[in-house]
Amino acid sequence: MHENVMVVANHQAMTDITTLFRLARRQGRIGDLKWFVKDVIKYVPGIGWGMIFLDCIFLKRNWKRDRERLFQQLSRFKREQIPVWTLSFIEGTRLRPHKLEASVSYAQSQGWVAHQHLLLPRTKGFCLTLEAMSDHLDAVYDATIGYHEGVPTLWQWCRGDVRNVSLYVRRFPLSEIPQDEQALSEWLRERWIEKDALLDHYYQHGEWPELDD
Repeated sequence: MHENVMVVANHQAMTDITTLFRLARRQGRIGDLKWFVKDVIKYVPGIGWGMIFLDCIFLKRNWKRDRERLFQQLSRFKREQIPVWTLSFIEGTRLRPHKLEASVSYAQSQGWVAHQHLLLPRTKGFCLTLEAMSDHLDAVYDATIGYHEGVPTLWQWCRGDVRNVSLYVRRFPLSEIPQDEQALSEWLRERWIEKDALLDHYYQHGEWPELDD
């Protein structure tokens, strides 16, 4: 399906990146990838330079500094009608025990649902992306990555030791997603509640459950 989308995914290891590359390749969209990545990565030989050529979106982790630059770049994709597959690890960082503990504590302080397998999603960049490219994007893809045999290292992946990686992708047409920022933030948090339940079922049973659309 040749459509412009934003892909949001959970983040556990570097191998998440290669998993999503395979998803994009299967859809024939490798050349349209636009990753949301840390600004320092642009200076990494090979990988960083390639991301510059792909027109990826580099963030300094300072919202006041990132917001205007992000909006301008995303608006250009829309204005110039550039085909895009924007990919974002919406939690902002890889899952680690101490980060999960902090996420649970913060969720409880806000009266939100705390997750077992995920960090809370960061909603500001997500909302801005949909605002800047509202007439250019067709859908949001919610990708859930699961490793039933344990989260592998990149070295294990390169050696061929990783035999089982599962990916569960749900498509949400943009026309069915709220436009108001507060409602959109809540919408994303609800998807993360469902994603956490998906992962819980997967790690207990070794397969994904069926979900009602």
